[in-house]
Amino acid sequence: MTVAKLAREEGVVLILIGMPYLPSGVKGTQAVLTEKFVSDLTALTKVPIKTVDERMSTIEASQMLAQSPHNKSRIRKNKGILDSASAAIILQAYLDSQM
Repeated sequence: MTVAKLAREEGVVLILIGMPYLPSGVKGTQAVLTEKFVSDLTALTKVPIKTVDERMSTIEASQMLAQSPHNKSRIRKNKGILDSASAAIILQAYLDSQM
């Protein structure tokens, strides 16, 4: 698995994975698939793996990017920018939970 290999090569100390619960907080199909991925990855690496509820991360990232002074049409067209902002929000949520 590429993630386990990359974690080993880069000396990763924690793998953080967003858990895509449904808006109601219930596990849907994607959350079940994510749990399977976490289980499979756990078998391949000794690096600790944590999950973080990602339910509102995309909405929060969209709102944050809408306030950005950067080219808004470029942001809307580039899903990678939204995904990166969402990942930053998920990371921040994890860090906040550790304080």
